Amino acid sequence: MCGICGIINFAEPGPDLETLRAMVATLRHRGPDDEGAWVDGPAALGQTRLSIVDLSAAGHQPMHAPDGRYVLVFNGEIYNFMTLRSRLEAEGVAFVSRCDTEVVLHALIRWGTNALAQFDGMFALALWDTRQRRLLLARDRFGIKPLYVSRLARGLAFGSEIKAVLAAEAVERTLNWQGLHEFLYYGHPLGRSSMFAGVEKLLAGHYLTLDERGLHTEAYWRIEETEPVHDDVATATTRVRELLERAVQSHLIGDVPIGVFLSGGIDSSAITAFASKAYAGRIQTFSVGFDFDKGVNELPKARSIAERFGTEHH
Repeated sequence: MCGICGIINFAEPGPDLETLRAMVATLRHRGPDDEGAWVDGPAALGQTRLSIVDLSAAGHQPMHAPDGRYVLVFNGEIYNFMTLRSRLEAEGVAFVSRCDTEVVLHALIRWGTNALAQFDGMFALALWDTRQRRLLLARDRFGIKPLYVSRLARGLAFGSEIKAVLAAEAVERTLNWQGLHEFLYYGHPLGRSSMFAGVEKLLAGHYLTLDERGLHTEAYWRIEETEPVHDDVATATTRVRELLERAVQSHLIGDVPIGVFLSGGIDSSAITAFASKAYAGRIQTFSVGFDFDKGVNELPKARSIAERFGTEHH
């Protein structure tokens, strides 16, 4: 869990480093391993890093293209990054790190917004083109990684959390009454809205572009366009198992220990089963119990699953 933030302001004066650092400071709990802040003209980009793949300084962000034209901040994990890396290497791209962030950077440079639909993973990202003075913001298909934006007269501020956007001092801290109503009724504000007036979410599966001519948002993926499946029960059962096992295996890539949140229910138990089978070491599992659940306690179920699959249980 990393954090990204930034300001694009085409008005004079542009963003300043002090304001950007204040935004970055609100996200340190999301990335305690490293942080970076970069300001150039109308653009300011910041990031806090939680190191998972390639723990070296080669994964530092903001990450710059070799020629300096593009600058990227990225929050997420791309599970097929090695496949994409091989394709890019075949096209002549040379890499200096082992991290997925560099793959994302070069994929966007080579393939533009067409790269977004090829990323198998969860992400929120911001790419600044120093030559065209153009920003690209994007969010993964299901919005696993958050990204909030606030529009300025000639630009915008963005962040992984609302508090980073507020730290840009680009918007007043005013309650969005419609967002509050939706939160009380549904448990969260709907669509683009948030609890703050003037702060909105970039929708899942969408990207945003901004330059001096204006702002444009577009969907790069819609669940409605997914082809329906007409398998019989036996075929569907086999297929779902194969896909789940493959998905769990892809999530085990990392240079740090891997753990599973285990409740003892069907979902987390299935994930634990596949993870313990595919993981090279002994998988760690974590469960939580509460003292206000009226006697309903999942801890024994979780422990029995942990014992069955030989995990290091907490």
